[in-house]
Parts: sequence; C-alpha cells; structure tokens
Amino acid sequence: MKQRFSLLLLLLLALFLGVSTRAEAMGSGRVDGYAQVFLTGNSGQPVGTDVAIVPDMNGDGYDELAIGGSSAPNRVHVIPGGPDGWGLNLRLGTNPAVITYTGDDPGDLAGYTVAGVGDVNGDGFGDMLVGAPFNDIVGSNAGAAYVV
Repeated sequence: MKQRFSLLLLLLLALFLGVSTRAEAMGSGRVDGYAQVFLTGNSGQPVGTDVAIVPDMNGDGYDELAIGGSSAPNRVHVIPGGPDGWGLNLRLGTNPAVITYTGDDPGDLAGYTVAGVGDVNGDGFGDMLVGAPFNDIVGSNAGAAYVV
C-alpha cells in the first residue's frame, strides 16, 4: 500500500511540475520577451497593421507571411517561407529576400488589411488580398482591394 501511495504521489508531483512549467512558458509579459521571430519595420515605415499567412505564392512548397504597413509609404511585405519558417529577426525594408508591394498613393493605406485567399486566378500559385481603404481610383476615399 505504501508503494502505491508513493508511486501515486510521485506521479502527481510529476504532473504538477509539467503543468507549472508549461504555464510558466506561456506566462504573461512583454511580447518581445517571448517572441521567437522578430520582424521590424524601419524608422518612419511602421509595420504590423495586419498579418496573414498566404498560400505558397512562389511555387516552392512553403507558405508566405504577409505583413501590412498602412502608414506612408503604404506597403505590404511578403516574407517567403522555407523549411525553417520565415527567418528570424529581419528588418523588413532592408532584407533582399523580402518582397515589398507599395500602394498607388501613400494616403490609400494599402496594407491596412492583408489576407491569404488561395489560388484566385487559377495559375497554380497562392494569392494575397490587400486592402486599401482610402484608395481614390473610383472616387474620393472609395477604397480598393487588390488580389496579388
């Protein structure tokens, strides 16, 4: 009986330690303290208004990561995926692997929203939807959505 009780106590202790370790790993605090990937904009070119995983746009078998930056200049940065993810600690405006799409006019706020939408045009590659809520092509601040 003592052995069963000791074994049960050890099992409960092991479960408690596993749960407390897991809770500690998911604890609250500053997001940059827990980030495993850190992607930053440049001074005067903030990013992060919206982010989305986009189905494979370049045919390499890996999904891309789209990061919207809606303030002037309005941009969407696309980071190609790979076997190790999207890379670590990138400065988006200076990394040659990052593809940058810019809106028609800085006031359009292209990149305010981004979404992966699958293969819209049937070319076998994933497409991305980019929202530009203040685009003026058809009227003052009428807005537009682009499929890229």
